[in-house]
Amino acid sequence: MYPRSPPPPLTHACRKDTAALQAQFQRLLSALLQERDAAAEPVRLCAVWDTLPKASGFVDKYGWLTQPGSTVGAPPQQGKQPYAALERSASPQWCPLAAGRASDARGETDAPAPHPPSPSDQAPSSSSNQPAVEVAGRTVVITEEKCALRVEGDELSLRRGRSTLWTACPDDVDLLVIEAHAVSVSAHAARQLAERDISVVMASPEGDDIAVIERPGAARTAMRVLQARSLDLPPVRQAGVAMLEAKVSNQASLLRYLGRAPSRRGNGLGERLLAAADGIRDLAHRLEAEGLDGSGEDQGTLAARLMGYEGRAAALYWSALQELLPSELGFPGRVKQGAADPVNQALNYTYGILYGQVWRAVLRAGLDPGIGILHLAPRSSGGLVYDLIEELRAPLADRVVFSLIGRGWRPETSAENAAGLPPRDRRILARVFLGKRADSLRHGRRKVSVGDLPLLQARSLRDVFEGRSDKYPTFHFRW
Repeated sequence: MYPRSPPPPLTHACRKDTAALQAQFQRLLSALLQERDAAAEPVRLCAVWDTLPKASGFVDKYGWLTQPGSTVGAPPQQGKQPYAALERSASPQWCPLAAGRASDARGETDAPAPHPPSPSDQAPSSSSNQPAVEVAGRTVVITEEKCALRVEGDELSLRRGRSTLWTACPDDVDLLVIEAHAVSVSAHAARQLAERDISVVMASPEGDDIAVIERPGAARTAMRVLQARSLDLPPVRQAGVAMLEAKVSNQASLLRYLGRAPSRRGNGLGERLLAAADGIRDLAHRLEAEGLDGSGEDQGTLAARLMGYEGRAAALYWSALQELLPSELGFPGRVKQGAADPVNQALNYTYGILYGQVWRAVLRAGLDPGIGILHLAPRSSGGLVYDLIEELRAPLADRVVFSLIGRGWRPETSAENAAGLPPRDRRILARVFLGKRADSLRHGRRKVSVGDLPLLQARSLRDVFEGRSDKYPTFHFRW
């Protein structure tokens, strides 16, 4: 419900004048509270503006809007960040809007449901006013069904019939991840996106297929030739071995991370997780040793032998994680394609977003995604993306899914959703996964943000291909 007589929107002059901004904000808040007192239901105040000065007193240390008099702090991201004010029952809550504009069928501005100003690993609750997309930086994940993606002039939009669900400027988007069954992209829109160098990754929520719309020649010919000629060089081969070893080691680290939770100590579950982690760690050491000993083998033979160790580690890993899940979720173990249970669907959905981010990082580093080191499938399948994504799966994707479930999130399991997660659960996964882009992780002796990690690894691999480095610095998950 909207206030019957809202004050006028903030003007450009008000934004530059702190006193005027504070006075306008007070009038907006007063109108909201008066409307709340006159109504039996929560009300929403549609007041959206581009920037708030630090001295306004409405931005707390987390970068979230608060009432006047709160601790002042800078927003979490540089540049303009649109905000909207929402009122829920008796306690005002404030949240940043996603980039672009979300609209309902009447064309009114709509904001995402509010988040608490704490880390984004809490299980979000459902809301009837959910946006059609989730946005983090220059990455957009489309979660809505039965809509069309359009590019018209300087506007990128998602539409359903005559209703506009979301719009943004194409210059503000680098990556579009479509994880829905019924999103149409016309030939004109695909051409416009490619010309603007916006990568589009289409991933099935069940993990069956992944397609990519990309600008021709995104990877330079010289680098493509260099990659193909360098596959048998020892530093490049060892980079592939190191990626696989890091994947297995990170699986062990995640089990140790989950096994040390206070709720799992003393009942035997924590001990079993730690024991499985030790077994996986041992396999990681053996995999690394086998990779060093196999320098004289051809690439295909070495890859097949190392994949055997990876498979044994995966069996231990998924068997241990299965013990963490309630039986009603029906997790049968890892299913990569055609998954019917909600846990595997959630994993595949999250992997799809991560795949898109790694694909874009590979292109930004100037590499060809199709020339893999250990994943030697046909070039069009993105073998190098699958190489780079391995060490990131457990710490970035698996941790999100199993932490959410551990905090009480339960994806829907009704028969009509057997073909994939419903939009509500897709939004929750995308929001939490993308919300961790600003989190810091230790990488060697320094800290890096989660959002920068794929590009950092892709550039490090390029240094190996070009001979500027003899060793690929793998990412090992620590907490």
